[in-house]
Amino acid sequence: LGVFTVPLLMERLLDFGVGVTLPVGEMIKKLFFMVLIPLALGKAMASSSQAAQATATKFDKPLTYLSSSLIILVPWIEVSRSAARGVFDAVSMGDMGALTALYGFIHITFFAANWAGSKVLGLSSETSKAVVFVASGKALPLALTVMSLLPAGVGDKGLLAVPAIWGWSMQILMDSPTAAAWRRRTHSIL
Repeated sequence: LGVFTVPLLMERLLDFGVGVTLPVGEMIKKLFFMVLIPLALGKAMASSSQAAQATATKFDKPLTYLSSSLIILVPWIEVSRSAARGVFDAVSMGDMGALTALYGFIHITFFAANWAGSKVLGLSSETSKAVVFVASGKALPLALTVMSLLPAGVGDKGLLAVPAIWGWSMQILMDSPTAAAWRRRTHSIL
């Protein structure tokens, strides 16, 4: 869903400045080939071949680590290139503090809205947990893929990656203790 909605929302909600246009159709096409086709092929192979499914299950952890490592390489390369060009010299600790506060506010807002929605819908405790954490999460791989497709006039891709990486890291740091506390609270009630 994000493959189709993110470029459209970016075009509608963000003002990139004079002379910068977002190639929405081209972005959707590239995201389709970079995200959906590999996902569909992987799912098709796993569901049609017992051998592929057994291999994927047997090597689940190494494949997960490999996938994560390859995803990490993309922003690492972009951030390294930007750092070599001195792009980060203009970023202050105040900027990082503001980014931290803004991201924290956004994540808590998503979390609260999803929690309230799960209560209004009358979802079970276990389902509520899943909805709250999954719906509140922001996907780093999709964000980085979308950023890689932005036109050059939008800004330095390494600098643009920093808020996404920082926010994703904060999301993990915020969600981990929340999940542990929620689990303890649920078990103490039972």
